[in-house]
Amino acid sequence: MSASRDGRSVAPFGKVDTSHYPDLVEGGGLVEVLRSVAAASGFAVGEIGVQYPAEFAGYTSAAIRSDRGQIDVGISAASRLFDVTAMRGHDILALGETSELPEVLAVAAAWKAGAPYEEFADRFPFMEITEQARIQASPDPVAAQWDYLLADDQVPEELDLLKALHENAAVRIRYPELSHRTVWLSRERLKRAGRVHVWVAGPGRYCVQVAEQAETRVTLESLPATIAAVVNLLG
Repeated sequence: MSASRDGRSVAPFGKVDTSHYPDLVEGGGLVEVLRSVAAASGFAVGEIGVQYPAEFAGYTSAAIRSDRGQIDVGISAASRLFDVTAMRGHDILALGETSELPEVLAVAAAWKAGAPYEEFADRFPFMEITEQARIQASPDPVAAQWDYLLADDQVPEELDLLKALHENAAVRIRYPELSHRTVWLSRERLKRAGRVHVWVAGPGRYCVQVAEQAETRVTLESLPATIAAVVNLLG
């Protein structure tokens, strides 16, 4: 490893101030040190690997995988902080940060063991359970997700569209998401294939299409026509 001009950054760590992470420098990076600490402390966290394949990926980030989802771990560049994010698919279920590696592993072990959200949050006050986690844990995640989106008054144009979509019984049973001012409607929760996209194209104008199928796109001049097109594409 080579030190940078300021003597505080080591090549595989990029721009990270490594004076905050002497254990990672000596131990060969975040993945290797997490493995060593887990083995020494007896934390049952399962596989600890890299988040993505790259030459130095294991130095500044790690992924701890389990049947409940993945715990992503990263490091702060300017101070000693480990960012901890619990993911399932594209959904962030919990996130937080700590300066202590044993706490990172304790979080991962509790997550893997299936600790209920309230118990998890009480045990690890530096971790926040997200609204998406609570939605997915609800008895009816589809209805809970609609309620969550319809309560957001920060997107007035999309809110009118969401209300119109929700009024239709055939659409209301689909799982909705809102991303980049586009409503996504899935035939099954967490299934991306065949997802229908709807967005406001201008005053009184709407576009509808099946994801990644540009030939299915139609532009419509009213909400009733838009809802009818959505129902047709959802099948």
